[in-house]
Amino acid sequence: MIQIFPESIVLGLARGVESGPDDSGYSPALLDSAESSRIEVRMLEETDRQIDNPRTRVTRHRLAPGAHTGFHRHEFDYVVVPISGGRMRIVEGTQEVYADLSSGIAYFRPAGVEHDVFNDLDRELVFVEVELIS
Repeated sequence: MIQIFPESIVLGLARGVESGPDDSGYSPALLDSAESSRIEVRMLEETDRQIDNPRTRVTRHRLAPGAHTGFHRHEFDYVVVPISGGRMRIVEGTQEVYADLSSGIAYFRPAGVEHDVFNDLDRELVFVEVELIS
């Protein structure tokens, strides 16, 4: 079951179908558009900011099957600690690479990385990102 945390940032993908929770356990959310009509947005990625201080920022990422983070740039060096294992697809510019994650095995990435991370698995992908601010 997916928890929605008070400080969650949810990225979504618009869908034209009205429905309740699907087999994945992710529920669609209805958001008002500028024209006050209602569209369905399936929650794909949830982030839970756990620590945010002058030295570090710690965020848990939960990606549903088929979810992606959206293209973004990391302004600080960071460490990723996978909670669940599996393969993620990463698009960096014009290149597409795959990374195999093992639960509890951390890795480091430098500031300036620009990418979009995709969960092509048939199950949720969870990892914790620790940004090294100072």
